[in-house]
Amino acid sequence: MTGKADVLILTSSYGGGHLQASRALMEGLQALAPDMSYAIVNFMAEVSPLANRLVEVSYRRAVIHAPFLWRQFYHLTSRYNNPTSGWQCQLNRLLLFWARSLLALYQPRVVVSTFPVPAGVMGELKRRYLMSLPLVTIITDQTVHNQWLHPATDLYLVGSEYVRRQLVYRGIEPERIAVTGIPISPAFAARRAPLSTRSELGLDPHLPVVLVMTGAEGMLPQAPKLCRHLACLPSPRQVVVISGRNTSLRTKVKAEVDGCPWPVLVLGFVNNVEAWMAAADVLVGKAGGLSTSEALARELPMVIIRPIPGQEEANTRFLTRAGAARRARDVHEAVAMTEEILQDPEIARAMRRSAAGIARPSAAYEAAAMVLALSKESYGSTLVAN
Repeated sequence: MTGKADVLILTSSYGGGHLQASRALMEGLQALAPDMSYAIVNFMAEVSPLANRLVEVSYRRAVIHAPFLWRQFYHLTSRYNNPTSGWQCQLNRLLLFWARSLLALYQPRVVVSTFPVPAGVMGELKRRYLMSLPLVTIITDQTVHNQWLHPATDLYLVGSEYVRRQLVYRGIEPERIAVTGIPISPAFAARRAPLSTRSELGLDPHLPVVLVMTGAEGMLPQAPKLCRHLACLPSPRQVVVISGRNTSLRTKVKAEVDGCPWPVLVLGFVNNVEAWMAAADVLVGKAGGLSTSEALARELPMVIIRPIPGQEEANTRFLTRAGAARRARDVHEAVAMTEEILQDPEIARAMRRSAAGIARPSAAYEAAAMVLALSKESYGSTLVAN
């Protein structure tokens, strides 16, 4: 999309969650202010499509094949990040040209970032008095990596009181923080009946549903083995696997579950995950900020296996401490935990209650309302210097 936009949303395709949050926010904005214009831009792809693709591939390989290296990178970049000096300032300076080009093209009234890099670059523009627009940063995990932070940011929208406290601890003024929840599709704000949803999706309404989610990019290499064990246990169930855009993983899962006694439905990327979650009794998979926020909105018990070091490990700690999830060390433990939740209604009810206590199903609307309030107050010029 090109042309003027009242609200410019800058994001990234790394991992999928940042883009999903952007789309959810746009849905909320369009519902609350349909007469205004909005645009979502993959910031790094605008800078260099080739470099963006290389980083995507490198990130995927690192978290799957060398998670210990990703953990080191994640913690080092957070520990030593300073938005006004060092390597972060150099990176921001390199990207100022593209940031100003986007502002000139879209002429927004407010800029929202759902990824750390554009948040820092736009903050640097404002720090240098090259623009004076309100800047909003939406943190898409239940933790704070320091790269999200910049002193020129006007408003941080966060997923929980836990993240708000982390920001205050890092010196962010409380009035610059709002707990809205991580934006998820407004469809999650509407309740669904599990049995009728199963029928609608072509599932057996009377069989328990185990939902396995591998993330948008299918970054759960244990999925084939996991699904085979889940579908071969004695007690009745049906397994639904959402393998994202990873067609190779989808093929491997199908081959692995062939001949299992219980039905297994293997899907690729879906646009109605809110329906599949409504139909499920338990979710087994990764701990992305978006997918876990969606599961919370559906009050769906979670079993988390192999969280990505850094952000997903932090998400897992948040969820397990709240009682909404359990962390499994391996496939066998994940299967045992899933079976326990399916067989013990009291455990399932307790986890659902815990999820309900921290869920924010209307996060997209709440975040959109905060952004719109800033846009109405915005009288800043996009560019004030050459």
